[in-house]
Amino acid sequence: MRRPSSPGRVESLRLRAWAGAAWAAPVLSATPGLRVLDVRGGRELLVHRLGARPSRLERVLTEAGV
Repeated sequence: MRRPSSPGRVESLRLRAWAGAAWAAPVLSATPGLRVLDVRGGRELLVHRLGARPSRLERVLTEAGV
């Protein structure tokens, strides 16, 4: 029997120093395939990701784009 594919994963993203969580979290949640679940400490976002690759917006707003 085949195992169903995973519907995504939960991970942490760290915002760049200039990106405020108050506006970056809803903007990132509006992009396809990424939902912000929680903001921790003002700069770390707990997100649920459906796709494998980060969007261009995500690369601009987070330290993953460095």
